[in-house]
Amino acid sequence: MDSIKEYQIEHIRAFGFSENFAGIESANISVEALTKMFEDEKYKKEVIEGLGEKSLDLIEKKGADVIIFGCTGFIGVADGVSEYLLKRGYDIPVLDPNRIGINFLYNIASNNLKQSRRTYAKIEK
Repeated sequence: MDSIKEYQIEHIRAFGFSENFAGIESANISVEALTKMFEDEKYKKEVIEGLGEKSLDLIEKKGADVIIFGCTGFIGVADGVSEYLLKRGYDIPVLDPNRIGINFLYNIASNNLKQSRRTYAKIEK
């Protein structure tokens, strides 16, 4: 939604990614509308086409070379948006934050990774 665009841009600045940031396009799709795409394939197609068009704008007007959804409500549409872009000649990554987050946690757990106790000392009670 447009209402959180500046909030997202502030995250980009805070984490030091401004130099590699092409821009944000608001899909302006409500949470209610997103839930309909799980009930009706027609709505899912509309969501994919809407995100595909916004992605094309970022690619063609701002030089984006990867698309990252800023909302975890876009579950299961990354592959569809990727196909949409591929049909228009753009073979770029389209990233689903849900899939990335879950895989990141899986990799941490499966590799038995944890914070260093030298940096993050255990608090004694």
